[in-house]
Amino acid sequence: MRCSRSVWILVLCLLQIAAISLFILGFFSEQVHPLDSENNEQSVNNFLDGCPHNSMLKKTLKKQIVAKIVIILIDAWQEQFFYHRKAMQFLRQLTNNGQAVAFIGHVQTPTAVTAGVVPSFADVVMNFASTSISSDNIIDRFIDKGYKCTFCGDETWLRLFPSHFDNHSGGVTSFYVNDFKEVDDNVTLCMRSRLEKSAVETWDVMILHYLGLDHIGHSLGGTHSELDSKLIEMDSVIKEIYEKLHKVYGTNFSIIVFGDHGMTEGGSHGGSSELETHVPIVYVDGRERRASNETLYVASVEQVDIVPTLATLLRVPIPKENLGVTLSPYIATDQSNLSVLLFILQNAEQFRRLDGASDELNYCISRSYETLQKHCTTNISLNVDELIAGCLLKLYKVQSQLIRRKTDFNIIQIMIAIGLSFTLLHSAALFASSLIEEEHDLQIRSHNPAKLQKMIVISFLLIIHRLCRGYTESNRRRWILEKSISRSNKTGLLNYYEILTSIGGSSDILDLASLLVIFFVVFLLDIFLLLLLRDLPLSLIVWAVFIMRTYNLPLAVLQLFLGYCLAWIDATPFLVIRAIFSSFFYLGNSNSLSTIDVAAGFVGVETYQPIRIAMQLVLSTYSGPLLTVFEAECIALLDMVCVTVEHVIVFIISIYSTLSPLRLVCFCSKIPV
Repeated sequence: MRCSRSVWILVLCLLQIAAISLFILGFFSEQVHPLDSENNEQSVNNFLDGCPHNSMLKKTLKKQIVAKIVIILIDAWQEQFFYHRKAMQFLRQLTNNGQAVAFIGHVQTPTAVTAGVVPSFADVVMNFASTSISSDNIIDRFIDKGYKCTFCGDETWLRLFPSHFDNHSGGVTSFYVNDFKEVDDNVTLCMRSRLEKSAVETWDVMILHYLGLDHIGHSLGGTHSELDSKLIEMDSVIKEIYEKLHKVYGTNFSIIVFGDHGMTEGGSHGGSSELETHVPIVYVDGRERRASNETLYVASVEQVDIVPTLATLLRVPIPKENLGVTLSPYIATDQSNLSVLLFILQNAEQFRRLDGASDELNYCISRSYETLQKHCTTNISLNVDELIAGCLLKLYKVQSQLIRRKTDFNIIQIMIAIGLSFTLLHSAALFASSLIEEEHDLQIRSHNPAKLQKMIVISFLLIIHRLCRGYTESNRRRWILEKSISRSNKTGLLNYYEILTSIGGSSDILDLASLLVIFFVVFLLDIFLLLLLRDLPLSLIVWAVFIMRTYNLPLAVLQLFLGYCLAWIDATPFLVIRAIFSSFFYLGNSNSLSTIDVAAGFVGVETYQPIRIAMQLVLSTYSGPLLTVFEAECIALLDMVCVTVEHVIVFIISIYSTLSPLRLVCFCSKIPV
């Protein structure tokens, strides 16, 4: 007996649900939690309590190495900005003179610097729009120890750590990506007020977060000349802090400068390319000369290594879920070898409490305790260089295993899920991460026009497909090519603006700039009225166009025509699905987070509204499929002429909501009637 159509649909829906559930289980990686809640210092302290000559060792464990620490976070400070550009001369001079140590830091995606952990994407989902950090972190450790912290920079810190910073801390908004001057000037003004002689004694830890470099990348791209100006500015800030602390507080201070993530040549971030995941980490010592340890060398470290390093410098317990390895053997070169061994032992004890890490560290920990026991009984200094180097290797090995557990996915479950929900071809094409990032090639080339019959409409379909593909083709690549379409489009716009301003005059254009507010309000009213009329597809189209970047409006028109052609030829489900997949990539999207247009989430938003921002991010990211699907649906359900008129009205409104028609109005006002 043949199953009915509804039964088959039900079976397919159940398969989709099973595939999604299986994919979620495989995608959200395994969590790494401490096996107990005991402080990682407790075991070391218990051992030292039984040591007859423990006074020096215990004093070493409790005495902080420096009195003041300044942490400078430069947003989107890519590795090459420090190592391959000559803009930051002062910081490079400190490194060459031995007053600073520079590392190449590897950034996991995503990452949590203050906790020293590598969150899974499940953590990102569960903590979306959270108002504070609940996990153990280095800021809490500072406060618990009695240290006073001050902050200047991105106001997100003040929301995540309420009541942790003093009342003189200052926050700046990170919403306006076109602002890369005033936002950093405000941070510098706040910093200068906290470095005054009367204020420097009121804090122990200062954290600065500069946003301008990241804003330049998002606004102008990752190769713009403005980047050098910003790097020179950051170098002057570091020099000013160094000289003021040297003058006011002597040499008992340290500065740690690092980037939270890198930047692609397109100016974005969030992916797994080397430009996005490699950042400088520079430790600046307040002393004019510092010793060097020739026996230890490390070229690359993990960004999360900053957390146990800070804990070592100020003698606070390491956060319980930390995955970092202390950098103290490379920077605390004025400390005795036994002191460095104590720091490593504390780090190893913390690692051992993480699930699955104990076996690798037992040898290192037992050998360390044996060596310290010999020192306790004989009070004779011992050569522990070989033991320190061996323990570091063990720590790095365990760190690699723990990070892999946090970032690896269950590939078998994911592939079964994809096999249930997609074709075998699609599954086979996603077996490697590099192919996943280039999925757009599969979707764009998977059309089969040979079976289609209406060749005139098909020709338009193929032309639209080619135009859409070429519009943002080079945005997704790991290398920059000359844009085949968008470059000429922008060049034409520049010529257009040049002609209008030369004839109409720029002053007339500026006089009409206030009309943008009117068009903004009209656009919002259009969305509201369409929702009242229960025309959800058309209202979402208007909303998507409203938050879309101006230069992508022609692409939106092409995608609407794509949906129109699909409805006209009564396309097969296979062709519709492929067109929807392709339309996702037309706007420059890919399977990398770095291609998400974050700025679209903040269009029309003056305050932090996580729900609205999330809705606009989703709408912007999936606007291509929505435009294609809703246009095809409207054509199928409504009269073709009426829908065409509606969309003409929509795009007239969208065009008049930009600055381009204002220039046209100015131009026309100069033409005599």
